[in-house]
This record gives sequence, structure tokens and C-alpha cells, in this order.
Amino acid sequence: MNHKEIISELGRMVGLESLKLEDDKGTSVYFDDDEIVFEQTAGRLFVIAPIGPIEGHEDMFRTFLLANHLGADSALGSIGIDDLQDEYTLTRVFEGDLQYDEFEKSLLLFIRTLRKWKTILKEGTVSENIENTPSEIVSVMNS
Repeated sequence: MNHKEIISELGRMVGLESLKLEDDKGTSVYFDDDEIVFEQTAGRLFVIAPIGPIEGHEDMFRTFLLANHLGADSALGSIGIDDLQDEYTLTRVFEGDLQYDEFEKSLLLFIRTLRKWKTILKEGTVSENIENTPSEIVSVMNS
């Protein structure tokens, strides 16, 4: 399925028949309180979500860089900064056609990872045991 079809199918699955992805325009969906933004640019589908404010959490830079290493704790994506909003973000990029079931698994992993980082940012502590180790990611992707 192409990216437009994937987002339309997602809309159908969550009861939002009007969810569409148009050229050079983004769309978003809320899963509970978590806004997930979908943008299509140059044949790539970007999935982006705000984690939380940078201000007061500058000490998280190293932690987020470690999480980015090999995508091990960033849902195979990356944690970055939205300079305009002054917040940390989680991003995943998809290229080419996708199977919906694989996209859905990746999206669920993305949302779980987002919620974990939001909790860590809010609480200000990182546990020694990071939940999404590479082996857990692989098992989630293959389940």
C-alpha cells in the first residue's frame, strides 16, 4: 500500500473515515492524549509526535542521544528537537510501499515508546532497565 492508502486504512480502522493524507500536507490523529502527525514528503512518510518541553529538561540530551543509538529505544526512529515549538520529538520515517499490518505494529511500538519517554520526561528519572531493548523491538515487530 502506498502512504495515502496506509493512512486511509488507519482512519478506517480507528473509525475516522475522513482521515486522508494529501500531497505536501500533513494530518494528525490523537490516540488518547497523544497527537501523532503524519506528513508525506519526497516519497517518505514521516510519523512525528511531541514528547515534551526542552525547558527544564536540558539534562535529558545525553539520555535521548543514547536512546537514538541504532534506534534501540526510539521505536527504530529518532528523538530530536522541534526548534519552533521548543520541544523534544519522536520521529519515524517510512519509505516505499508498506503492508498495513507491519505499519500498524510499527505505529503501536511508536506510541508505546512515545508514552514511555513522556513519562520519563515528566518524572525526571530514567530507569536502569530500558523497556524497549533491541531484542524486545525485534520480538514486537515479528509478533
